[in-house]
Amino acid sequence: MPHFKRAAVYEEQKRTGKWGQLVEETKDRIPEYSNKTIAKISHLDNGCLWPEIKVSFSHHLSILQSMCLHFIISILFSKYIFVFLFAFLLPSAFPLFILHSTLFRKPCLSIIGFLKTKV
Repeated sequence: MPHFKRAAVYEEQKRTGKWGQLVEETKDRIPEYSNKTIAKISHLDNGCLWPEIKVSFSHHLSILQSMCLHFIISILFSKYIFVFLFAFLLPSAFPLFILHSTLFRKPCLSIIGFLKTKV
């Protein structure tokens, strides 16, 4: 559907009051939305109703911290360049730990053994 037709449908729904009815029906159909951090139910360009979820700053900070942790782990425990990519692709440290413990057990153990002898 061309953009001007979508805009015309949206304007028609707003004019006749059907748009507000759609928003209220969606809110009633999914009651848990009111309990979460949702700003509003908005109209996107493709004519769909989507919730706009406000993501807190602490959530972004935890993602950034886990990405930094992956990067540090991959620098310390690996000599292969593709592991640096995993540091930014994996969403948590646990899969990276599994990856290191299975594929790179020998380098990990040798570094840990080296650190134990120096401390």
